[in-house]
Amino acid sequence: MAPRRHDRGFTLIEMMVTITIIGLAMSAIFGFGGNMLPQTRLKGTAIDIGDALVRMRTHALFSQRPVVLEYDLEQQGLWAYYPLELDEEDSRVLGPGQTEVLQFMPTRSGMRIERVRFPDGSEREDGLVQLPISPIGTCPAHDVIVVNPDFPELEVLTVRFEPVMAGYHLLEGRPERLVLTDADFR
Repeated sequence: MAPRRHDRGFTLIEMMVTITIIGLAMSAIFGFGGNMLPQTRLKGTAIDIGDALVRMRTHALFSQRPVVLEYDLEQQGLWAYYPLELDEEDSRVLGPGQTEVLQFMPTRSGMRIERVRFPDGSEREDGLVQLPISPIGTCPAHDVIVVNPDFPELEVLTVRFEPVMAGYHLLEGRPERLVLTDADFR
């Protein structure tokens, strides 16, 4: 006896319709990825900031020119430039000015730089924060606190830069910065 049509299983059309319905249901439940993993975007923003500083320190060192890294707390991003104007080939100094080294890099969607904090206890929560990077790659110690504004007490990372290290540390929350003085080493 020959098998009947309905004994053979699902048709390709039935499978495609089923998969499409499951996909739409998952999209409705989890969104289209924009809100799916805010902690991943938070960590990505912190890593972007840390990597940008490391790149600019390396750039200053190899070019043997000072670089200024600028955090824009109003526009929520950062960029870097030479504090002088260079010719088209970046070989001759034309005078004071700004020659872009790193284009403006905004924070990732929904994340924000809450503040930039310094070892002396001072901090900035708005405006422009300019940090000079010397031709030998040194930069002032500072922390950049990155938050998810939807959960500002729960989703916070601190990007910590020290002048003596070549990289940065990612720290959970808003840890205090210890201020060391000469008396601590006696």
